[in-house]
Amino acid sequence: MERVTGIELMIVLSIFAIIALIVIDAFQRHLANAKLRTAARQITADFNYYENKAKSEGRLYTIFFNTAAPNSYTISAPATRTLGAVKVTRTLSGGIACIADVNSTGSKSIRLKQRGLLAHYDITLSLQHNSDKNFR
Repeated sequence: MERVTGIELMIVLSIFAIIALIVIDAFQRHLANAKLRTAARQITADFNYYENKAKSEGRLYTIFFNTAAPNSYTISAPATRTLGAVKVTRTLSGGIACIADVNSTGSKSIRLKQRGLLAHYDITLSLQHNSDKNFR
């Protein structure tokens, strides 16, 4: 009957450790990417919802990305004769932060007009996770 030597046991354990490291790294990347996709979906849903509200209510909505707390943004609209003011703050969870200028003037706000058109700016919104993965 042959016995397992210490060297053979060390080789097998080393192989298992390498495989475990690969699997753990892949899983962490998957989680970070899932959090980025969730944040992008949240912003897109709010953007579409308030764009439609701007059209239907006939008033200006502004989405402001906070530089002091880059994981949050505020949606606001002024009061009208028939509608009250709106101010909603959303927080991006999971270590996600907005890191880029939203338009060419350096402003971090997006204005949704009554006709549903944006202010005439190019929009580049970047989200970043703690692991430095970007989603645009």
